[in-house]
Amino acid sequence: MYNPGYYKISKQKINEIITILKLDKNDIKELKKNLKKTKKTLKLGDIQPAKVISTNPLLISCYSDEFDGILIYEYPTEYAKKYHFKKNLQLVSSNSYWPKGLFDVESDIIQGEKSSKYYRDVICFIPLFLCLEKQEEECKEATLELFDDKVWNHLDELTKDYLIKMPNKYRQGFKTLIKY
Repeated sequence: MYNPGYYKISKQKINEIITILKLDKNDIKELKKNLKKTKKTLKLGDIQPAKVISTNPLLISCYSDEFDGILIYEYPTEYAKKYHFKKNLQLVSSNSYWPKGLFDVESDIIQGEKSSKYYRDVICFIPLFLCLEKQEEECKEATLELFDDKVWNHLDELTKDYLIKMPNKYRQGFKTLIKY
């Protein structure tokens, strides 16, 4: 089921990311060029469950119903402290999909039984890291309103399987802002 988040991007949070990642001028230029796509994903991307699986390093498992699978994203550890994250904290991701066409599915994606087979890749943003401060509570409420225990348990099972099949295979969470 498609659930757009309607989140809006925070310029303050983008500037914070630039500072934390110590981006050079070229990366900042790319990030700003990609902001339109990022804004669209935050606004219209499909909201899916995500969960903190480690705080040091900060690893977040993000589910995709289109793949019936997860990807693990790594973020700066400072974010675990900033948001008072603990292991197993439930979050949401805002997902954007790339059509399959003639391309193969990305090598770090394990497709589950209920995969739609329509897409080759997914970009997962954690809205909490990018949205306006006044929308942070909406991010937290979405974890309760949109997903039941069955969904969270499925995410846990897929995460365990992924960690066995692809140990230490993580995407850099903010890299997508620069190379969308």
